[in-house]
Amino acid sequence: MRPRAISRWWIASISLAPLLLVAAAACTTARPAPWGGAARHDAGASREALRLVTHADDLVERGQARAALAAYERLLREQPGDPAGASALYGLGRLQAGSSSALRNYRAAHRAFSRLLADFPDSRWQAEARA
Repeated sequence: MRPRAISRWWIASISLAPLLLVAAAACTTARPAPWGGAARHDAGASREALRLVTHADDLVERGQARAALAAYERLLREQPGDPAGASALYGLGRLQAGSSSALRNYRAAHRAFSRLLADFPDSRWQAEARA
């Protein structure tokens, strides 16, 4: 390469480096919803319901799917109608629809997503539940 071409390449790579670092950092720190505390966004949810969903989300991240399933179901049973139930139903459906999940049950996932759409029609999970 000629010296002038090298200097242009160097300037271009230096100006793109911060952008690439930000993009890479965003990709590595992103966590799938609802796992990772998404329940905190359920407006009007009780503190106990938020705690249960957050606990279940943490269990999923640690690979304890059966315990997470029980926590989601407990919330739905003990606090019916709580806004955090939308995140619980979505988490339940994702656990049951996961292709690599030991809990895979497509019919149960369909029921969870259908219930989510019926009970929480304005939920932020609406589009994902329909898909």
